[in-house]
Amino acid sequence: MGETHNKALNDEIELVKKINKMKQDKIIKIFKIPQEYTDRKKIYAVHVQTKQGSSIHKHKIFPKADVFLIAAEDNIHKEYLSDVEILCSLKYEPIPETGISVKQKGSKNYTLVKISPAPFKHIFGNAELGAAASLYIEPDDKNLNVIKGWGTNEAALKEFLTKERIINPAEFDLNSTDSLKKIKEGAVEKIIKTIEENKKLKDQLLWGIGIFQEPYCAHFFYQDCQLSHKEYTEIKFSVTTGSGRSRGDYTIVLKPKEVCQKKYEKLC
Repeated sequence: MGETHNKALNDEIELVKKINKMKQDKIIKIFKIPQEYTDRKKIYAVHVQTKQGSSIHKHKIFPKADVFLIAAEDNIHKEYLSDVEILCSLKYEPIPETGISVKQKGSKNYTLVKISPAPFKHIFGNAELGAAASLYIEPDDKNLNVIKGWGTNEAALKEFLTKERIINPAEFDLNSTDSLKKIKEGAVEKIIKTIEENKKLKDQLLWGIGIFQEPYCAHFFYQDCQLSHKEYTEIKFSVTTGSGRSRGDYTIVLKPKEVCQKKYEKLC
């Protein structure tokens, strides 16, 4: 885990240095930076190292953007900059819609978003869908803990699943593998469909737009030297539970199945 994190961190640092070595006109062209940020100013990339406020969490978390751009009045003779450094300076402006989500080179086993019960309820309007997707398929008393951990109960879960037509009332049985499998698969399918059919929700979960303030949400995707705007980045995802389920840490996790960068800049 530590080695994977360090490799991902290195990719972020390398991208910051790579952008800061570019000619100004190339940066402006790639990121389509408005003139108000380019007049008598220099553009630099900054590495995100600070946690930020989230509209759906009660505490600060790391944002979607791993790198963003700033406009500075003075020349900065450094290839690497972090937001910790620039927070101490007043001679810069963060440039909106330049946040970049950086993924480790060659990796397909990363997390797009992890959602715990309280944010899930805020986003989807209920906790029962998350609880259903988190159930164990084999009958086990742990499923009662899962339901409780999601802040609901068996009766409310049954009512929700019936209302959403995920399962018939007569089929609902936490002691049946067939019933549990149908519940879990139906809930996962419902989560995916809900996200795919709602662009605003998809932008929130995959890019942090509307959850983080600019420039800490992501508008660009970078992996394997390819930089693409989110509008040209198609992300197919799967839904699973977090690794903490067995110890009572309940989350819904979106993992990438396929990422297609339809139009991109090669930064190698």
